[in-house]
Amino acid sequence: MNDKKSYAQSLNEGSLSKTAINNISDFMISRGMSIEKSSAVILKQKKITRYRPKLELYMCRGSRSWEGLVVGFPGTKEDLLTKNVGTPYLRKILYPILVLHRRVKMEYSGAMPCLYLIGAHFNDVFLRKFSFFRSLVSHVIVLTEDLRKCAERKKSHVSAFSYDRINENYFQKSLCKQMSSEEGLKLPSSTGKDIRVGLISYEVPTVAGTEMPERLDILGYEIDDHSLVAFEIKGPDAGRVELENLFFQGLEHRNWLEENKMAVKFAFDGPTGNRINTRKRVKLILGFCGEKVPTLFLDLRNDALKRDRHLQIEFCRFLTLSEVGGQVQVSRFDV
Repeated sequence: MNDKKSYAQSLNEGSLSKTAINNISDFMISRGMSIEKSSAVILKQKKITRYRPKLELYMCRGSRSWEGLVVGFPGTKEDLLTKNVGTPYLRKILYPILVLHRRVKMEYSGAMPCLYLIGAHFNDVFLRKFSFFRSLVSHVIVLTEDLRKCAERKKSHVSAFSYDRINENYFQKSLCKQMSSEEGLKLPSSTGKDIRVGLISYEVPTVAGTEMPERLDILGYEIDDHSLVAFEIKGPDAGRVELENLFFQGLEHRNWLEENKMAVKFAFDGPTGNRINTRKRVKLILGFCGEKVPTLFLDLRNDALKRDRHLQIEFCRFLTLSEVGGQVQVSRFDV
């Protein structure tokens, strides 16, 4: 896209790439849904507003709980940067999209509970402007190329990773290998009962960063109750500042996962999958080396639980390995 043109101008000219939209549409079909071009009947009804955004519009049909309107934003990640997609444009399209979703529900005489936003990348400004939809639509599902690529990534190399030196990457891959087993990985909890966690993926893109999305170290699910688990870790070489940041980083990624668990289930489990129960709250597990949990971590957890009594934050201790080739051991801290 020409730097001198806004996103809206390029959209009107039809010059933006639809590669990401096509990729994600195919991905949605691979998850068992059908994608249909939006009905001309709906679009030719009374004008929604004086402004008609030339976005890609589809109907997502299939499993009833996952049906709804799909709004595709053409362009590359660079096209969708804040400097091109400004706040005035986003304000213009909010109301038309909301009204169109309601008309879709009337046209198809069904719940059509979902509103899908698909595109190469969405920045924080974009997501913040669309966040109010969550109060008006049952499920707002944001699907990006980063999430699609992560969900389609082959896991075969998790069980075949090489042991070259003991660092955080070593810990991550060892934990993933154990979680990918049938019985999963047993992790301690504050209830005194271990929880069994299975592997879904790792290095999962979460909140938008300055250039690339931040990534959750390990995405898992509790095998017994099928809740999602955000597993954030620090290896044996983590310095004090890195360790201090672990709590905030983990909580941020856990909150993103809680807000986007429908999108995560769609991407990694599919609408009819049974590993993930989106009605369950997301758990946060922080794993690191050391003799004890920092006092500040315990205070922060207590403060967080006062604000949300259903929140679950657990700490697990990694035992430092002396030789390459061993399996990372997990135990509980004495607190």
